[in-house]
Amino acid sequence: MNCLSRLQKFHLTVLAIFSFSAMSPSYAQDFIKAEMLEEGEILVNNRVVRDIQVAFNMVTDNGFIKIGPGIYRQAGELKRNGVIISGSKGTHFVDTITKGKATFVIKGSNTIIKNIECSGAKAEHNNGSCIRAEGKNLKVMNVYFHDSQSGILTSGKVGTLEVVNSRFERIGKKGRAHAIYMNGDKLAIRRSVFISAKDQAHEIKSRAAVTIIQNSIVASLDGDDSRLIDVPNGGEVIIRDNMLIEGPGSVNYELLSWGVEGVRHKKNKFSMTNNLIITDREAGSYLLGIHKSLDYPTASGNVLVGFFKRWVPEDNILIKSREEFGFGPHPELPYWPATDRAYTMLKKMMSEQSR
Repeated sequence: MNCLSRLQKFHLTVLAIFSFSAMSPSYAQDFIKAEMLEEGEILVNNRVVRDIQVAFNMVTDNGFIKIGPGIYRQAGELKRNGVIISGSKGTHFVDTITKGKATFVIKGSNTIIKNIECSGAKAEHNNGSCIRAEGKNLKVMNVYFHDSQSGILTSGKVGTLEVVNSRFERIGKKGRAHAIYMNGDKLAIRRSVFISAKDQAHEIKSRAAVTIIQNSIVASLDGDDSRLIDVPNGGEVIIRDNMLIEGPGSVNYELLSWGVEGVRHKKNKFSMTNNLIITDREAGSYLLGIHKSLDYPTASGNVLVGFFKRWVPEDNILIKSREEFGFGPHPELPYWPATDRAYTMLKKMMSEQSR
């Protein structure tokens, strides 16, 4: 960045700061530095470093780490609590893991990670992930995880995993690693996109007591995935206002599952409302694999397109084909109002990548 453009950016940043009358001088100083980070720079404790593990070692509880743009072939383990980790436009972590686990190993609790791209996470045991969550409570916002064995993998200690406005693409390994694999209390996904999982991976696998997925797109496209959403131990499940599409290359004929590996939770209830659900499998699909001890879900207001076998819920709209409903052929993602923000985010990112 030349001196003139950097000075212009400084002036704009200062103007923004003065619009917040309650902002403390020290916070304002940190804000200025964060907005002026150059490629490869990481701001922590009012200091600029160039290594993410150094930043993780330096940060205090309830601290803030701002990562500048650039390609980072680095990984780190975070032990502090209440830390916010924020990238910039163009922050991309590539091909690196630590502890044989993940690009980010999060041992601290109440962590927020946002505005980061991560790819190429691979481990010897075929479950290398962009994030390994081992602390309690993690929120992920505006991340793009792709071309890795796993996106987010959690331990059983995680309380709540919340995923918002994020994209997961071409993730999976030998049916053992998935875009999200949740072991904890609650998984909540909103306005996010999961597409093209590979090598028999599930787009979403949750063993949580509570699983909520809403306003999101979950689609096989041309991937050789397994189920779109796998909830193998039962629990409370809400799937609402989503677009779910099983592609012709899916190796599992079930779109969804609930309790198929044994019911472990005391409360078990499944609600599925206002979703667009498409199967592009020539032989059709089973909508849901379910444990024999569980009652079939409450399902209403859904539109099912394609050939569905076994359980087909009443009080829903059944359409024989994409063509009959006015949709384009596979692998086109049709527009569905309930997923407007996720759809718009995906189209924007795909347009930027094609430039």
